[in-house]
Amino acid sequence: MENADKFIRHCRYYHGEKTCPERIKQLPAGESLWFYEMRWVQFNLDGEDLQLYLDEYNAYGMSDFSRDDGVPVSLKAVLFNRFYKSGYVEVGGAHFRQWYLRTYLQKDLIG
Repeated sequence: MENADKFIRHCRYYHGEKTCPERIKQLPAGESLWFYEMRWVQFNLDGEDLQLYLDEYNAYGMSDFSRDDGVPVSLKAVLFNRFYKSGYVEVGGAHFRQWYLRTYLQKDLIG
């Protein structure tokens, strides 16, 4: 799990568990966010090319969004992709930005 730790330390919801903890399930979108982070860790461990996610993220003008929040851009790109595939993103990504700040970064909800 040592290899995974270098990715897991960037996650807010996934911490290496085999199943999503109940406390995370209780958070807004917690189970989905746990799953997306778990997949992002797995993508990295498997050496999956995340460039398509990054290209999509950048195409929507997101490359400078929240650069200093400690979340790797490749993780943000995966979250953006899932958000976009759910039909919530318009050109410019304003809805994603709002969701990311209000839902994903809710520091007071996750310990």
